[in-house]
Parts: sequence; structure tokens; C-alpha cells
Amino acid sequence: MTPQRQLLPAPLPVIDGVAPSYLWLPAGEWPDLLSFLEQRFPAITSATWVARMARGEVVDGDGGRLAPGSPYRRGMRIFYYRE
Repeated sequence: MTPQRQLLPAPLPVIDGVAPSYLWLPAGEWPDLLSFLEQRFPAITSATWVARMARGEVVDGDGGRLAPGSPYRRGMRIFYYRE
């Protein structure tokens, strides 16, 4: 039997029946998390990401708040809410 990665529950709550989205950070070189998010989601402005982070709506797998200048770490799982 192949071992499976056990995923823990999302560190952000379900709001109005909608669970947070999550993303595993891929291999790549970005100076910080905001730079990656800007490139990955070009339709979402920097100001929107900064506001989400300020509200605590972008977190790591342990629920730690992430900031625009948080270091980019390949393989990290982040959670966020879509708007």
C-alpha cells in the first residue's frame, strides 16, 4: 500500500459554506511571497493581496499569518480566501 500524505484541516474557517483555497508553492525563485502571488494571479492586484494579509486571510499550513515580505519557501502550503 502506498503511503499517503495526511492533510490536516484548513487553518482558516469555512465562511458562509465556503472553505478557504490552498496552494502548494512550486519550485521557483521569488524574492518574497507577494512577488509570487502577483505573478501567479495577475488579475488580483497587489493591494488586494496586502489587504487580505492585513486581515489575516493568507496563512501558512499552521495558521501563521503571512505578510507581503514573507520569504517564499518552495513546498509550503498557503491558505487564502477568494473574493
